[in-house]
Formats: sequence, C-alpha cells, structure tokens
Amino acid sequence: MTICVFGVLRLRHVTLSPLPLGPSATPAKRIDFNYFEPVKVFSPPKRGRNETVAICLIVRNETVYLVFSLIPLSVSQDEWVDFHVSLGFAPIWIYDNADVQDLELQAWHARRSDIQSVVHIVHMPLFPVQGHAYEACLRRDAKDSTFAAMIDVDEFVVLKEHDNIVDMMVELCDEDCGQLTLNWNLMGTSNVAQYSPMPVTKRNLHAITKRLDASRAVKAIVRPSYVADEMDWSHTVMLKKGQWYDTNGATGRIRIKSTTRGVNPYEHDGPRDVGLLYHYKYKSEEEWYLKSCVRGHALFARGDMRKCNDLERSGNANRAGDDLDEGAWKQLLRMVPKYARFG
Repeated sequence: MTICVFGVLRLRHVTLSPLPLGPSATPAKRIDFNYFEPVKVFSPPKRGRNETVAICLIVRNETVYLVFSLIPLSVSQDEWVDFHVSLGFAPIWIYDNADVQDLELQAWHARRSDIQSVVHIVHMPLFPVQGHAYEACLRRDAKDSTFAAMIDVDEFVVLKEHDNIVDMMVELCDEDCGQLTLNWNLMGTSNVAQYSPMPVTKRNLHAITKRLDASRAVKAIVRPSYVADEMDWSHTVMLKKGQWYDTNGATGRIRIKSTTRGVNPYEHDGPRDVGLLYHYKYKSEEEWYLKSCVRGHALFARGDMRKCNDLERSGNANRAGDDLDEGAWKQLLRMVPKYARFG
C-alpha cells in the first residue's frame, strides 16, 4: 500500500508493509482530559531512605509531546510527564531550548497545579544546549537529588520488576555505583504515516528487533555527586567516584575514558529483563521528516539540518518495526488509568 505523507515542506511517498496487529486505535477525535484527575505516584517507594531520582530533559519546539494536543492548537493532556511522574521521578527539570520562551509550555504548566511542585521549566536558548543544560541540572538544579536521569522526550523508562524508579535504583545502584545504564528498546513507526492526536506509546507498538544497533545503545541514571568535573556526556558520564553498573552489576571501572568508557555506550548488549528505555525515535513518517529536516537536532546550531541526509540511511531505512511490543503502553495504562479512554 502506498500513501502520501504531507510534511511541512514537501510531499513524500511511503510504502507500508504488513505488521503484527495490536489493539485497534481509537480514531483521532476529541477526548477531553479532566485536569481535576491529578497524576500521582502509582506506588510509593518501598526501599531506601528518602532517595530521589530526578530527570534532566531538553526540549526544542516539542511541546506537542509534553502538552499532548487532541484539538489542533489546543492542549488537553501530557503523556510523557504523566508517565514519569507516576513512576516516581521527581523533580523533573525541563530546559526549553526555543529561541523565544515557549508560551504554550508555560501556560500548560500554569494550568497543571498537580505537577507544579515536581516539574520545573527553565528557558535556555543556548547552543550547544546539551552541555549547558546537563551542567545546570547536575551541578545546580538536581544537585541534591540522589540520582538523575538524562533522557529525551521520545524516551520512556519501562520497568519490569519494580513499580517505582527509586526502588530499582536503591536495589541495584549501591554506594559503589556512580551510574546505572538502561538499554534502548527502539520502537518503529508501526507503519504510521502522519502525526495523530494519540499517545505515542499507543501509536507505535512495534519494536525494531532485527537491527543490532537498535538495542545496544544505553543511557545512564547518574549520582550527581559522583560526576567528574568534566562530565563529557555521551549517553554516560565521566566519574570522579564509583563505577558504571547495568542492571546485572558492575560493567566498567572508575574514571572510564570518555571515548570508550571501558564499555562503549553505543555497543553494550546489556540485560533487558529489569528495565529498558523505550525510544520512540521516529513516531511517524511525517514526524521523522519534520524532526530531521525542519526542526533540526537540539545539538546543532539553528538551521543545521545535516540529519536530513540520514532519513533513509544510517540504519533508518527499515523503521516500521518487527515485533509487537506493548510494554510502555501497558505500563501507562496500569499507572495512569485515565489513558484507558484511548482504547
């Protein structure tokens, strides 16, 4: 089947192939979310002594994935924040990298009284933003947090054995652990051609399992107090104390060299039975094009669209997905029941 995908700047033709089917999607229509249904932690931590796990998040013109719109140019709910607040992450620091402060994001935050004590927004129109934001988060904003995760708005932490992120970190990352990594679980487009006002975890239900690079990359949840003066972020950090662990135990050594880090953070075939980072890199054909060729990468200067050259290469050609995987969607339904409205 061939369909036409209308992006902002050009028309693209995409051929879709059959995939294993998940539950039928609710049609794109208005499904009002009542803001008097506050999101809360699904299961309070059962371990530890008041440890906290923060998130450092950078966004640039990605409000649609935080303030989830079901009516064009309006807002009704937000999947990513609800997902991670329910899992026990707090505080969440959002660094807005838009040139001009994102007023829609600010207005959403003003309405969401239930998350204002947990979610904080900092306007940071700097380049390159990643170094500035992570320095600000680990050295200042989240410095008093026990742990901090540096993840993106297209990544969702899915736990297999715990209902609260604090419980997992306390159990698996002891005082010798400077950072604990989770492997990516790369999710495909599920043959979705265009953006639709549905939760990402509901729209994209097929994992990419036939590409080795799809699952070997990791990202770290770190102890801010253990991070070296030059953290040199590349999915993991340099440490001045402690070791790199995955969910099986220690995998690296103290002061790991950043270029290889003892275990390459893009080539680590770590365990997948305790926790994963579901990575929704593509979402739909339209969104993949807009992300690569219109919005641009947050690591690059404004107008630098070099990623547009990689739309169909660098492993991106076969992006529909292979195997049905409802892990993130089922976790969201269990922890935030109001999402059952999406069917």
